[in-house]
Amino acid sequence: MYSFIPAIRTDRYREIKSYKDKNFTFIDEQRYRLIDNIFIVKDDSVQYQYEVRVDFPEVRFFIIKDGSSIYLTIYQLYELFKQVYDSKKISLIFHLRQLMKTKKKEQFIYKGVMYDIPKTRKFSLNYCVIIPDSNLEITFNDLFYLLVLIQEKSNYLCSISKTKKKYSNGIIRLLIALLESKIDNKKLQNIGWNKDQKNDLFKSNQLQKIKNDKANYKKHNAIVERKYYLTEEELSSILLSKNPSISSMTKI
Repeated sequence: MYSFIPAIRTDRYREIKSYKDKNFTFIDEQRYRLIDNIFIVKDDSVQYQYEVRVDFPEVRFFIIKDGSSIYLTIYQLYELFKQVYDSKKISLIFHLRQLMKTKKKEQFIYKGVMYDIPKTRKFSLNYCVIIPDSNLEITFNDLFYLLVLIQEKSNYLCSISKTKKKYSNGIIRLLIALLESKIDNKKLQNIGWNKDQKNDLFKSNQLQKIKNDKANYKKHNAIVERKYYLTEEELSSILLSKNPSISSMTKI
């Protein structure tokens, strides 16, 4: 993944240049989007296909299912992993932790070139979840691979920052904290997560209110920047406050 992001961004610039060479002009070049596919290799054969879209600031991954391209926000990922967690069909927290620790690799293919990603377990194809507000069903495998792609992209961005390296694997840590915490937690509240006890889900707190308050605009931006990442120490602290007996399990 660490070589994939620069490669596909370069391909986007090349595509833009090819249009400019043909005397095309752009209303807003930064919004120009390259769209392509990657193919995940499992057991020596291509088994999963994802769409990737690249504009100036972002690289986004989409699940391809039944002719649809499905984009999921981090919160929607959390909702779907909550379905997995509540189903009790797999030991979800164990598998999320293993995903952060594994040194084993598998590959995806982009334009004939193989790129490494962390190896994840292959789950039964009978294990599925429903995309919110739709009738589309995806497998646990679809969901895990999307998380791997998103987290690896984030890890790459953390690796090139002087201040954000501690947030590597931070999205997975956030998911673990949201899934394991049964009540409100001050550290989660401080970065924008409040527990809805009635629906047993964490939801955003009053970030919109802060955003619209000019005096607190910088505070809002700081919260948003941190909202989807936890450090190792933060996760340990959150889980310890939930249950002091798990201290031997929280080091990742």
